[in-house]
Amino acid sequence: AREAMAKPYEWSQSDSEVTVKFPLEPSVGKDTLNVHIGVAVLSVKIAGASVLKADLAGKVTPDDSFWAIENDDRRYLVVTLSKKKDKTQWRGLTKEDEEAE
Repeated sequence: AREAMAKPYEWSQSDSEVTVKFPLEPSVGKDTLNVHIGVAVLSVKIAGASVLKADLAGKVTPDDSFWAIENDDRRYLVVTLSKKKDKTQWRGLTKEDEEAE
């Protein structure tokens, strides 16, 4: 897959979940994060700046989805989306990604 533009996140999927990781600066606090998870939409703001506002490639269950800050080699905002249909493979994170294929 060719990358047209570097995206501000990495994503991966399992049979039941989609995981989206956004790199965070050390100075970014939890209270400056704004994450909205809808059935088919994900919107993420970090310190007031919108880093993602998109229609998802598949449907998720918002009540079973969540986000957290993880510290690996660096800090990440990690959003875990629970797929509405297990065992479906998404071709991209967003509808836009799917169309770019």
